[in-house]
Amino acid sequence: MDNETAENPYRRRFQDGTSVSVERERILITLPVYNEAPHLGQLINDLRTVTDLDILVIDDGSDDNTPAVLKRAGAPCLRHERNLGKGEALRSALKAARAQGYHWMITMDGDGQHDPAALSEFVRTIRSQQSDFCIGWRQGRSGTMPPLRQLSNGLSSILLSLFAGTRFHDAQCGFRAYRTALPGLDECRESGFQYESELLLRLADHHCRFAEIAISTCYTGSSSRIRHIRDTLAFMRLLWRRLWW
Repeated sequence: MDNETAENPYRRRFQDGTSVSVERERILITLPVYNEAPHLGQLINDLRTVTDLDILVIDDGSDDNTPAVLKRAGAPCLRHERNLGKGEALRSALKAARAQGYHWMITMDGDGQHDPAALSEFVRTIRSQQSDFCIGWRQGRSGTMPPLRQLSNGLSSILLSLFAGTRFHDAQCGFRAYRTALPGLDECRESGFQYESELLLRLADHHCRFAEIAISTCYTGSSSRIRHIRDTLAFMRLLWRRLWW
């Protein structure tokens, strides 16, 4: 086994016996969205300003003006006929990325919260070949993130880190990048917001290498899709299930 393959164990598996140079590894930006018409058009324009990477929008059954916004923007889109949850949207994105031969998938929220300028750091980290997945670490949250979300995000990050055996400073951040070949991606069973938490647990189980990337955030005033009581119970159920994997 050559050094390149030894350092990057998932590259050869995805290519079914062939290796790909760092420069040729293909990256897809995916945007799972649900009723984000007010922000989506500007986000796509901003992304096209800072990168020439391919973009795919997964419309998770939006019932607002999202389809019209995507049509005007000329953005490739996969659409769920009804709202299935963020986990299902990300699962559809992964399936499409693999089918089209992408080696990495970057995920961003569709509400304009994540600054596209940070993409360059994600790509730099991907090209360094030192990580199998990357996760954003939102900086300066005390002045921008609503207090209740600061508290819930902080506590959930601590709990998730304890169960994963790996320190995640911002486990709820949706700005991420994954090698599409990672085996833990196929083991997730959650369909809603907890998919992203389960994903970190699964990848930690496989001892995947990860990097945290400092990012800035901009809260646009749109209401959170998270329902605190229901999603807190779902998170605790996930941690309980984790005990029996």
